[in-house]
Amino acid sequence: MRFVFSVFLLSMGCSKSPSPDTGAADITQSSGTQEQGSGPDDQDDVGSGDSSDDEGGTVQQDAPIDGYTGDAADLIADASRAMCDAMFRCCDTNSHDWFFQSWRSNTLVADRVDEMPPNTPLDESSCPALVADLMVDTWLGDWATALQDGLVEIDSTGAAECLTEIEEATCGDSLRTAFLDSTCFSQVAPGGGEEQRRFLERNALEGATCMPVRDGFGGLYYGSCNPNEAFCCVSDGTGDCSPFPTAGEAGVCLAVANDGQACSQDAPLKMCKTGSSCMDGRCVANASASLSLGEVCYEPSTYSLMGDCVDGWCDLFGSAQCEPLKVNDELCTTGEQCSSKWCDDTSRMCTENPICNG
Repeated sequence: MRFVFSVFLLSMGCSKSPSPDTGAADITQSSGTQEQGSGPDDQDDVGSGDSSDDEGGTVQQDAPIDGYTGDAADLIADASRAMCDAMFRCCDTNSHDWFFQSWRSNTLVADRVDEMPPNTPLDESSCPALVADLMVDTWLGDWATALQDGLVEIDSTGAAECLTEIEEATCGDSLRTAFLDSTCFSQVAPGGGEEQRRFLERNALEGATCMPVRDGFGGLYYGSCNPNEAFCCVSDGTGDCSPFPTAGEAGVCLAVANDGQACSQDAPLKMCKTGSSCMDGRCVANASASLSLGEVCYEPSTYSLMGDCVDGWCDLFGSAQCEPLKVNDELCTTGEQCSSKWCDDTSRMCTENPICNG
């Protein structure tokens, strides 16, 4: 893939049940469960223009972010450079180890492990090329191919927002959030529904040529199709859609099933739209409720999440309810349980989050 990427750069003019949505190990210490029926656009709105206050004066708002004007190769280079700049601005060597830990365990880049921290200290000049290669070889390369082949397009607004988030993030929680944003350049695949890769536009509808993409459950099954309208059907050789597509294969977009309609996870495959799951042969919208402390968040009989705990964490293997976040020095098993989002590996207690604090 590195050779393909180099050629690509030149050609572009540049040097639940708990479900299998994610295509890479989570690089947080929390253990969130991602929803089924998802694919790899928007999250935070960007303020624009002026607005008037109650007394008729003008309140100056942040200027809108200009749309990104580069091509796919530019975006890969700019994203890797922004991440490396941020790491050397805010992150110590232990934080470098944390940033690369998912890649170190990814078999797709096993031949590059010796080049990653802590095996090799991160070098500011070589960091962007290393990060670009790792992104391309694990999840971003398939999107680059789809962009090159005209199967998807760059969302100029979303791409600019994603870059700006990293470039302008302050050290600490702001930068950690930017690094882990699965709608941008995180190694963790987006969860589906409204959670999509913001820098992409997937407009292909029923009948269009498509390609499965190695970016979690959604990337593999919806591929380059619009996941609200179609999934990528790769032939199983008998005229049906294969339940086991391979990234990079040629396929055709077929219409998804809407909520309440029949679906199948076996051949002949019939996918639900993104944000919904196939349950007992029918499409059901994934839970999206905002749950308060004490509310039931998990149904063990169906392995289903009931929603998101707003001010706490879901005790999957205990009360199955939303529990209060733990403060520092309380026992924990995952960072998700801690108000700091960090559970120390040695003491198994919540501690201050040490990652990229400047």
